[in-house]
Amino acid sequence: MGQVSALQLVQPREALELTFPKATFERISVSLDEDQVNEIQRVGKLKLSTPRVRQYRAIVGGHWIGTAYFDTRKVRTKSQTLMIAIDGRSRIKRIEILRFDEPREYRASASWISQMKGKPLSGALRIKGGVRNLTGATLTAHATVNAVRQALAIHQVLLDTERKKGDTEEMPAKKTVGPLP
Repeated sequence: MGQVSALQLVQPREALELTFPKATFERISVSLDEDQVNEIQRVGKLKLSTPRVRQYRAIVGGHWIGTAYFDTRKVRTKSQTLMIAIDGRSRIKRIEILRFDEPREYRASASWISQMKGKPLSGALRIKGGVRNLTGATLTAHATVNAVRQALAIHQVLLDTERKKGDTEEMPAKKTVGPLP
């Protein structure tokens, strides 16, 4: 085993800017209602970690082009923090490891993470489904895929809620609600 030490890989704002160059960002806090929580758990096929969600919407030229979610969860005994960016087609645009507190040898490689790029929420977005396992770091693989599935499910349900209200057809920009990380 390697030395256990916190590893800050990328700052949140830097990850947002790398993912959505030339964009401005809006932080939106959402408290999910019971129906939304149930729907997220149903479509994501997982238990939602919290009913409080923060979206970071990327805006270019007045148009909402994508959304990022930050997820911190326990891998084995320590945490990892990911930024999961979703494009305007509700597919994974980028996954960035922001912090990894487990030993380095358990961290997912960029090539392993890249296999999820462009994928939507589907039954194939599972270990041994459309995502290969991470040899020697199975817990990291499961934690990462679960974080990605959760972000996609949250995104889908919130987007569907906005569409039902008539708030968006093309993901328009909304007012800034809070500062960026």
